[in-house]
Amino acid sequence: MTSNLLTRLARLEAAQAAPVSLETSFSPALRLLRLLLAVYLGDLHPGEDVAAGEARALGFRTAAEMHAAMIAKRTAVIGWGSSHNAAVLRMLAPFGRGSTGGMSVNREAITALMTTLPEAFADHPEADPEQVDAAIEWVSL
Repeated sequence: MTSNLLTRLARLEAAQAAPVSLETSFSPALRLLRLLLAVYLGDLHPGEDVAAGEARALGFRTAAEMHAAMIAKRTAVIGWGSSHNAAVLRMLAPFGRGSTGGMSVNREAITALMTTLPEAFADHPEADPEQVDAAIEWVSL
């Protein structure tokens, strides 16, 4: 019976879906938005992982707490997406986001955020100016 139980357990573990890896599934434009959120709303510190600042921007104390909350609710992608969208709106609100300006307002806002990005993050791999247009399109959806 023990070997049968071990065989069944191994089969169940093999059938279990792999956890969603949010880090590797983000597009470059979304990684840029995550960095901006982490810096401007999450008080990201130099040398700190972007996920830590992003978690604070979304209302969590730590990235681990954010991940655990999303996994516990089984809403890893959906819950994160809703929280992320709300945080992006908060970040862009001072620039008039939500007015009739649409993409032009978003372009001005994201360009201003990139221009005023603290020096410690200007060379960050996710601070890719080539992704600004894609980020603007994503925000404008």
